[in-house]
Amino acid sequence: MKRTSAIFFYTLYGGLAVGFFLYLLFPSIVVRDLLVDRIHQAHPQLRVHVNEVHPTFPPGLRLTPLSLVYAEMPIISMVHLKLLPGLISMLGSQKEMAYSGVIDGGGALTGNVRMLQDAPEPKLNGTLNLSGIPLEGIALLKQLPQVALTGLMTTFVDFDTHKGPGGTANLSIDMTPVRVTFKAPLLGLEQLDFSRIQSDLIVTPRMLQIKQIDATGAQIEARVTGSIVFRFPLKDSRLNLSCTLKPQAGFVAEQKNTMVGALLASSAAQQRGVIVRIAGTLEKPNYVVR
Repeated sequence: MKRTSAIFFYTLYGGLAVGFFLYLLFPSIVVRDLLVDRIHQAHPQLRVHVNEVHPTFPPGLRLTPLSLVYAEMPIISMVHLKLLPGLISMLGSQKEMAYSGVIDGGGALTGNVRMLQDAPEPKLNGTLNLSGIPLEGIALLKQLPQVALTGLMTTFVDFDTHKGPGGTANLSIDMTPVRVTFKAPLLGLEQLDFSRIQSDLIVTPRMLQIKQIDATGAQIEARVTGSIVFRFPLKDSRLNLSCTLKPQAGFVAEQKNTMVGALLASSAAQQRGVIVRIAGTLEKPNYVVR
C-alpha cells in the first residue's frame, strides 16, 4: 500500500512539475507571431492583434487580449479567446477547432471552425454565436455617423470562405430592447424605442445584403430591405434601402406637431405604412418618401 501511494504521489508530482515548466517555458511570442502571420497570409486585409498566447488544459491555447480589424475597420475586441482543437481531426485533412471567449465591454462568444487544407487555399467554414453584447460597445456600430444604438444583441453567424467570391457569412441578429438616437434630429425625431429588432443578413467582402430587418415597438413598426455596398472609409459606403414605417396610434398623437407626425398622420399611412427610399452614403444619406 505504501509503495502504491508513493508511486501515485511521485507520478502526480512529476506531472505537475512537467506541466508547470511547460507553461513557464511555452514560446508565447513565437506562437503568437506564427498565428498572426498565418492569418495574414490567408486573408491580407484581416489584421489580428494579440499580446500573449498561453497553453491551456484540456490541450489548447488562450489568447489575451485579441482584436480584429478588417480593411482598417474595427470588427471585435476581446478580453481573451480560448482555442480547443479537435485532437482526432488533426490526423485528417479537415481540421476542427472549437473556440470561446469574453468580449471587451460585455458579452460572450462561442463557435467552431473547420479547415480543409487539400484545396489550393485553405477552406474555412463554421459557426459563431454571440450573446449578451451591449450595442453601445460594438466598435463597428460606433462608426455609424448618423445614429447611436443602445440595447443587447444576440447573433448567430454561419460562414464559408469558399462560398461566393471572397466568402459569405449569413447572420441572424436579435436585439432587445433597442433605443436608436439620432445624432441630428430626423424629421423632428431625436430617438426611437423598439421592443425588438430581428435581422436576416448576408455579408460578403463587397456588400451587406439586408434580406429583412423587422422592428417592433410601442411607437412604430418598421421593415427594412436592400443593400449597403462597402467603401472605405466605412462612412462612404453606398446605400440602397427601402424602409416601410407603420406608426402606432399613440405615437402619431404624440408627434402631431412635428414633421414625422405630419408624414404619418394620414389614414393610408397608418393602415399600409409609409415607404422611405434611402440612397446616398452612410455619412450623407438621401431620403425619398412615397
